[in-house]
Amino acid sequence: MPRRQPKSETGDSTAIRISSGEFRGRKIDCPQTGGVRPMLSRTRMALFNLVRDRLKGATVWDCFAGSGLLGIEAVSQGAAFCVFTERDPAHARVVQANLDSLGLRDRSNVIRGSIFDLVKPGVPRLPHTPAGLVLLDPPHAMIREDDGPFWPWLRGLPESPLKGDDTLIAIGHPAEMDFPVDLGGLSVVETRVYGTVAFTLLS
Repeated sequence: MPRRQPKSETGDSTAIRISSGEFRGRKIDCPQTGGVRPMLSRTRMALFNLVRDRLKGATVWDCFAGSGLLGIEAVSQGAAFCVFTERDPAHARVVQANLDSLGLRDRSNVIRGSIFDLVKPGVPRLPHTPAGLVLLDPPHAMIREDDGPFWPWLRGLPESPLKGDDTLIAIGHPAEMDFPVDLGGLSVVETRVYGTVAFTLLS
């Protein structure tokens, strides 16, 4: 009989490996709830190769944290601090457990809630804002919805406390997706495509 894998303390999960930097090769848990789709290693490494010069000493926000993989990669590669937002309580517990396993409690903060409510024009300024880098890797079904909450929220981001003059925004998305023409004053810096997935940088 095949050996059964031990069950994670954070629930049904599987391990994913950090690609580069201080924690290269270390594994963290990824929830297997059907709601988390980690960015693949090749795409993730390409993204961080492009933004590496901005990471040293930066404050990063990982706004659809899932497992926390993107934000942890950012800290691993030199970011001073990362705020993780996650609305699913089970996923938020996995993020916190992953941070604790790496000794990152002092270099991070996990906020349980929807980024659409936490950050928008008119809300009070939150700690650790504005961000140097904003990481957005929402569920692809969400980002495909023209009339869903994501695109109106993104258009309002320049008027929120999260966006500063030098903030860079990275969005993971399906490769075949066309961005809306109206991005609320944000401009596309670059898009990279890797098979069926892609990421776009905005400023």
